[in-house]
Amino acid sequence: QHRRTDLNFRRSSKRRLQKSSACSVWNLHQCGRSSTSRKKDSSSWFSGIPYDEYSIEYKIAHKTFRIRKLKEVLATFPKRKEVKTALCHAIHSRNKLLKYLRRWDRERFDFVTQKLQVSFTPAPLNCLPPPFTKKGDLRRLTKEYCAKMKQDKLDAFHAKLMAERADFLEEKRKTEEWIRSEEERLKLTEEERKSTEYVGILKELKHEA
Repeated sequence: QHRRTDLNFRRSSKRRLQKSSACSVWNLHQCGRSSTSRKKDSSSWFSGIPYDEYSIEYKIAHKTFRIRKLKEVLATFPKRKEVKTALCHAIHSRNKLLKYLRRWDRERFDFVTQKLQVSFTPAPLNCLPPPFTKKGDLRRLTKEYCAKMKQDKLDAFHAKLMAERADFLEEKRKTEEWIRSEEERLKLTEEERKSTEYVGILKELKHEA
């Protein structure tokens, strides 16, 4: 009888353990990404106060964590527009905080960027950044595309001229030899040679002035 009770107890305990483990696994699969992800305690690097959530260092660390988690979500679901919008807003707000911290305290700025492994390049003083809008992004992308197209055409034209350079130099050499031979045949003086030289429009204007 004691053996039966012991066996029943073991079976019941195993069933309870299996049931509890199955429920925990099921709950883990059913909960959201924000519940399963662990947030690193990066605020301890910047402040000794455990509940400091208002310093600019903590805000930058929190924004950096949010940006990295949104990038992970975007890598899994690349077509979710709300994730792209949230990521752009988070990057914009973090850059704003980094700009203020760099202006106020350069040593703290270097320490924060080194610990979080982020890089920040401020905008030039004579150029204000465009507003964060869809139309502004389209204008920026259009301007970059036009600049790239213009540079590609200039590079292609330069390559064409460099390919024709050898023929041009050969033609120039032959033309100069023909001019010298004609001058020797006609026996021109120095004044007559100067009178036959080509003078550009700008040189004529300078002489007249």
